[in-house]
Amino acid sequence: STTALLLCGACPPAASGPASLPTVPKAARRARPQIRTFSELHPVTSLALLGKKVFIGSAAGLRAHDLGSGTGKAIAGPGGKPLGAVHAASAGKGGLWLVAAQGTGTARLLNWHRGAWKTVAAGGPSRPRTLLASPQGVLVGGAGGLFMLRGGAWKRLLPGAKVSLLVNNLAGRGAWIGTDGEGLYSFVDGKLTPHSVDRGQPIRRVRALTHTAAGGVVALGADGRGRDLLAYFDGRQWTAYWPPAGIGIGFLAQVRGEVYFGVGKEVMRLARALKGKRPVSMLDLSGERAPTAPADYP
Repeated sequence: STTALLLCGACPPAASGPASLPTVPKAARRARPQIRTFSELHPVTSLALLGKKVFIGSAAGLRAHDLGSGTGKAIAGPGGKPLGAVHAASAGKGGLWLVAAQGTGTARLLNWHRGAWKTVAAGGPSRPRTLLASPQGVLVGGAGGLFMLRGGAWKRLLPGAKVSLLVNNLAGRGAWIGTDGEGLYSFVDGKLTPHSVDRGQPIRRVRALTHTAAGGVVALGADGRGRDLLAYFDGRQWTAYWPPAGIGIGFLAQVRGEVYFGVGKEVMRLARALKGKRPVSMLDLSGERAPTAPADYP
């Protein structure tokens, strides 16, 4: 089936397409860029905004940067002991939630609320990898599946699934769940819906996911044969795009409502196709929908 999407490489956005990035004045282009570092150049693994503070997780621990005063400081772990590597961070109603190690120990779930560490209820995943503070509760995923902490109690949602990614949905009522081997799930109002190969979504190992300005979802990952691909969900069905053989897709990101990704040595933009214009791209824009997808999906 064909699709109303256009992937642009070095071409400028059309006037009738989505809003383009603002033009940078010549004086600004000549000016020396103002760069400030908050993480002491350690590899940054996560960022979370809580109130007027940005929390920066890195391989060396956790720092808090105050947006008002412009000052920052390192945050010690529970008991004043140094934190080890921070693997994930998310802020919500219950404060700041982390998947982090203390010293050289195993990563575990930690909660920082109102300037102090709080005790986290037992019963969650033994090897957490990623998390998301959502309106329904704190979702925590890892090699042992997906768990949700709500009201001080744990609930196991996806036993055995290797959860690799958690992203809020645009409606703010749930999340998208990426796995390493089982594709995607959506979690809305407490209900899990599989978006797997037999439901028309061909990605098995999910690496990244973002939203389009129109409310769609774009996922990056690999299919069952290990080939990189993008999959676009318009709210009803998935359409997949594969690059030529031997060329990988390096990244996927949204900037000011525009979706960008890297194919080979090209940075490309996802946009609506203009009427009467043939899309030109390194990807096969005819798309491909799995024959197993139900006609009334989802």
